[in-house]
Formats: sequence, C-alpha cells, structure tokens
Amino acid sequence: MVEFAQDIMQQKSDSLLYVATFAEYLSDQIETSLAKGANVSENDDPPKPKSVVTQPPEEDLVHVV
Repeated sequence: MVEFAQDIMQQKSDSLLYVATFAEYLSDQIETSLAKGANVSENDDPPKPKSVVTQPPEEDLVHVV
C-alpha cells in the first residue's frame, strides 16, 4: 500500500526496513564487544558499603505510655 504525505510517496515497510537494519547493527556491535571480552558481570563490581545504623539520642525517642 502506498500513501502520500505532503507529496512524498512513502511505503509502510520503510519503518520495518529501518528496524531490521538497526537490529542487525546492534547485534553486530554486541557480538564485537563480547568477542573483545567487554561484558561485565555484577560479580566484577566492588562490594557495596553496608549501611550503618546509629541509635538516635535518648531525648529524640518517643515514649508511648
């Protein structure tokens, strides 16, 4: 099906061709980076600091009776 938009002939399949080409490009880039060993696992990350809990001062505590 051919549509005219502001005197420019366009086909609906144009976007599908773009998506397919872009997907192939991304696939090639991923294969290249994996071949170079650029993948990083979460185990390679440094350990996250543990949170430190400090007790509030006695005067800031609420006493429920």
